[in-house]
Amino acid sequence: MKLIDYHNLPDTCMVKITDSFRMSLFANFTAKQLAATFSNSVSSFKYYKRGESFIPINLFKKLLNLNKFDELEINASILEIKKRLCGKSIKLMLPIFASADLAELIGHTLGDGHISKAGRFVYVNTSTELIDRVIFLTKTSLDRAGYYDYRKRKDGSIGLYYPSAIGELLVICGGIKGKKVEQDFDIPEWIKQGDNEIKGAFIRALFDDEGTVSSTRIAINMAKLDYLAESLRKFFSSLIVLLNDLDVRPGRIVRCARRRNKNGTVSIGLLFVICGFKELTSFYNNIGFIHSSKQEKLRNKINSFIQPNYHNGETRAIILNSISGLMSTKEISRLIQRGTKNARYHLKLLEKEGKLKKVIVHQSKWLWQRNEELKEQAISPI
Repeated sequence: MKLIDYHNLPDTCMVKITDSFRMSLFANFTAKQLAATFSNSVSSFKYYKRGESFIPINLFKKLLNLNKFDELEINASILEIKKRLCGKSIKLMLPIFASADLAELIGHTLGDGHISKAGRFVYVNTSTELIDRVIFLTKTSLDRAGYYDYRKRKDGSIGLYYPSAIGELLVICGGIKGKKVEQDFDIPEWIKQGDNEIKGAFIRALFDDEGTVSSTRIAINMAKLDYLAESLRKFFSSLIVLLNDLDVRPGRIVRCARRRNKNGTVSIGLLFVICGFKELTSFYNNIGFIHSSKQEKLRNKINSFIQPNYHNGETRAIILNSISGLMSTKEISRLIQRGTKNARYHLKLLEKEGKLKKVIVHQSKWLWQRNEELKEQAISPI
């Protein structure tokens, strides 16, 4: 799916074109003739004809009507764009099509990213992995030169600041300009209609930024102003549909917070969770995290579900062969990869058989030791 070409470049943009196309565009007209036809000055057209200035996109589209050019030729002629009167130019290749990288970048704009009213794209995070990922995604999706400002903040986070032209392109693809908590928006339609790779990339970015992984679940929590609570619910409902397409079934959407802001407004927070072996495994296999800490927590949680099957007293044999010195019930439960309740059951059987001894170290805590070790300590001359 084609998302951006010369037709829908923002009116605030200016373009730099190839020398060969520029010569064809202005070949049959003098600067005076063009100035008489359009509202620009003669000197401006002299700059445009010599390639010494970017051409406003609106004027560029009008100039195209003076000649017949192929659509592919027009898109290929645009080398750089910049926002009019301000900002640095970016190098791009038109047209820009829907892709997993672009969907992931849009996910980050709706997460920890922000597009200012002036169009500047800013991404802030404490994870260097996610910072590096956004740099990569921006370069592969939009700006071949990959220009950005890199700033370390006092709170330890890192900020990426991109030219306004980047933000304007992201808005075309579904990014939100201005404060997200104050606006009604949904997941872009091209992502909803995309393949599983596009859907998974968008979800991964959003969960990398806004998701948390605990010992029991994955959760995502976002907030909007109270009168936009239903808008956030609609956004989460769309996100759940994408997750369902990737064989992940989250829980229901619930309200988790209500906060009064410094300016007197009230924000409402919503969340939903993903839990259970099947759902967490599907998320890990079909989506996953770029954030290595979250990915590791998720992997460990899934592995904790996978327990070996023991038969004919194998569990107690493992305990007797593995126990060393004084060990707690929790430590022994890790040895057999079972819960403490199951471990305590086998420990009591071993105690009844006289193979283990319970050593009280506190009213609420005891440790376990093999009986042989107790006998060795009793006869030791030391």
